Amino acid sequence: MRWHGYRNGYTPEVTAGIRSGLAAASRRSSLALTMRRRPLLNLSEGRAHRLLVRTLTSTGWNVAIKPPVQAVLDKEHDDLAMDEFRLYTQGHFDFAIYSEDDPLAAFAIEFDGFGHDQPDQIARDIIKNRLCARAALALLRVGSAELREIEQVTVLEWIVERFTEWHRERPEIERRIEEEVRRLPPDDPILSQMRRTGFADPAYDSTFLFDLEHPFPPNAAVAERLRTRFGIRVDSSLLRYNDDAGIAAYALRLPRQIGGTEDGAVSEFATCERRGTVTRLAPTPTVIREVVGRARFAAAHKTKAPGPAGGSAPSTTVFPPPGVHGSGEALRRWLETLSPGELQAFSEYQQWVMARITSLDMTWLPATSPDDIVEQLSLYDALRSVELWASRNLVDLRRAPTPSVM
Repeated sequence: MRWHGYRNGYTPEVTAGIRSGLAAASRRSSLALTMRRRPLLNLSEGRAHRLLVRTLTSTGWNVAIKPPVQAVLDKEHDDLAMDEFRLYTQGHFDFAIYSEDDPLAAFAIEFDGFGHDQPDQIARDIIKNRLCARAALALLRVGSAELREIEQVTVLEWIVERFTEWHRERPEIERRIEEEVRRLPPDDPILSQMRRTGFADPAYDSTFLFDLEHPFPPNAAVAERLRTRFGIRVDSSLLRYNDDAGIAAYALRLPRQIGGTEDGAVSEFATCERRGTVTRLAPTPTVIREVVGRARFAAAHKTKAPGPAGGSAPSTTVFPPPGVHGSGEALRRWLETLSPGELQAFSEYQQWVMARITSLDMTWLPATSPDDIVEQLSLYDALRSVELWASRNLVDLRRAPTPSVM
């Protein structure tokens, strides 16, 4: 049997099929030239992901990569503005952390790297801050500093590890506190003060006790090197353990600690500055080095607009005296003592404070307050600056010649 009557030897149907297949192949070839795959994460995001996976392994917590905003947050009403709706339906978080036992995100992470200082990106970041604030979802904003390895650990790892450890240790810490409180007599002054003020004494505050047990690990490592290499003893109250072992030639003290805030494009940063001295102890105590350590961390996220939260602070302010706060008879009596100008200044200050509060989201991770973070990181900055100075100016005891024994 043979085909005949057609120049190419195929029936019209087969020829049409071949032409259709060639056309489809041509289209696929054209698409291959104009479309390519792209990385899910850039270099910094990839590093952050590796750190998160390493930290969360075997903890019962997981990390989701690039989850859509509408997969993490669920809007209950159709009250989003156009730009909010666009980000809600088209935007994503860099990472979201969730428990194996609960699919709800515990917190989200945004890496504010290259391009986040551009006006359009700033506007999108503020919208994202606002959506998280409405859902009471903690948002951890980090940059390259939090990914830099310090003594084989990064700030991001330390913060996330504190979060997982808090969930693991909290029941036992609170159980111990409850037992100790039950043993207090009913008229104990500490118990009376806790009932009157509504605030726990630090000795019975679970977050305070947890913080004492989870300092920034590199601080102890640097302090140990200062002692063994250069004979510099660090004030034990800074390290949260006793570092008074052995004889030291020098002492490092950091008595001054100054907290504050610093304005950023989409966040307000908590800041801490530590000041102190290195003192030669013998023959007469002599200060030989002034020490400064600084740190900052994104603490509160802007939800309305760039620029200082709440606008510019009033040029003149009037503050209540110690012991007068909130509302009540004491505040009313104090207000009656103010002149009209002072009353106006106090009113403007109160309005500014309220404007700040309503334009910032301060939802933090449990037991991981920004103030604790910057206190620890400023201590590391101070310790490391002393170590660098000592390596250039003091004798390294490990390399000093050992006296011969006659």
